[in-house]
Amino acid sequence: MHVRLVVTTLARVLLLAAACCLFWSALPTLWGWKSTTVMSDSMAPSVRAGDIVVAMPIADPTDSIGRVLLVDDPDHPGRLRLHRLVGLTDDGSLTTRGDANPAADSTPIDPSDVHGIAVMRAPALGLPFVWAREGRWELILATAAIALGLGVIALGRRAAHRADTDSGVARVAPSALSVLAAIAVVTVVGSGGTAHAAYATQSPNPANTLAAGSTFGCLVETPLDSPYVLYSVNEGAGSATTDASGNGRTGTILAGATREVGNCTGNSPALALGGAVTSGITVPGAAIAPSNTFSVEIWFRTTSTRGGQLIGFGESASGTSAVADRRIWMRTNGVVRFSIRENNAVRTLSTTGTYNDGTWHHAVATLSSSGMRLYIDGVLEDSNTRTTAYHYNPYGSDGHWRIGGDTTTGMAGVSDATLVSSIDNAAVYATTALNASQVAAHYAAGR
Repeated sequence: MHVRLVVTTLARVLLLAAACCLFWSALPTLWGWKSTTVMSDSMAPSVRAGDIVVAMPIADPTDSIGRVLLVDDPDHPGRLRLHRLVGLTDDGSLTTRGDANPAADSTPIDPSDVHGIAVMRAPALGLPFVWAREGRWELILATAAIALGLGVIALGRRAAHRADTDSGVARVAPSALSVLAAIAVVTVVGSGGTAHAAYATQSPNPANTLAAGSTFGCLVETPLDSPYVLYSVNEGAGSATTDASGNGRTGTILAGATREVGNCTGNSPALALGGAVTSGITVPGAAIAPSNTFSVEIWFRTTSTRGGQLIGFGESASGTSAVADRRIWMRTNGVVRFSIRENNAVRTLSTTGTYNDGTWHHAVATLSSSGMRLYIDGVLEDSNTRTTAYHYNPYGSDGHWRIGGDTTTGMAGVSDATLVSSIDNAAVYATTALNASQVAAHYAAGR
């Protein structure tokens, strides 16, 4: 009977502790403070993905260097960013940085966009929102089951011979705690991944700057210049790879690609591509009509003498496309190329050097009204004045951005559909052409 009493009491304590943390993280919103669920590990180790953070309004944030600020994300309208204030620009704007990031955020913050200073943290209580965003419903169901179990245990009565001596509080406590448990279950299951579902409308943070945190918290990417999709493959395991752009386009790693284990000391995790077309990452979503203004970006390392594609756009989401263009690829001699289709003719830029030397390189290709541009390791390698790439709609279909290989048609001097290589931080900017200074900044930020 003593064991039963201990278990019942422990269940009540756990439920009460969770309820109190939720209560105190939500209560400040009544007087204008903000509660938000952190969706990444960019502030690790001080703040982790799944923590609930409360921010207190402040009149002059410029006096708060070194403090963690909750601000409107300048790169993703309608979202929030929780980063540390590390400096001021000449015009009085704020420079922020995630504690886990190697460099400051690229876009400064206007002081009027600051919601407040982080003053309180409820560790891990927002994890269900992170799991919902990742689609990890099995963890949400398990948490709901645990909450229900604790509620049932908390309702346990003491032994019959002691029932008459229980105080009124002792008799009411199990019922009250069971109600709190039910609320917790509804919060977990019904949240849908949006933090404001669990709190007042003054906590509007369905997602912050970054996507949900990965296994490698120290390697969480700060997406620069608002990519359409960004895959940094830092999860460590599994076939799903998080879209670090914050746009929720979780990719699927195809069977022909394998993860390369990394660490936090200079050897970031990567993805190893095979030569087959079934090697790479598929981008989810319906077929789209590609723009004539775009950028594609990827880090790669290879010693291949067979060539192949690294990133591009194709008629098919996976498998071999009938038509493919907007692609970065390598010839058998190690020359990197960027090609588009214009009026069914292939227009190509080429590097002067070769890059199958077994070291990491950074490649960016852009198309805009200024023409085609190909950059390697932050430096412009080749350009022309072509401005119009292939349009899929007039020919009966749209297409898909692809990480990895595709048809070899249109790639002269290659033997493999996909370049046998390691890749990292593959990104697409679907309607933006990065300029030279932006490309140089991306290269300097590293992989």
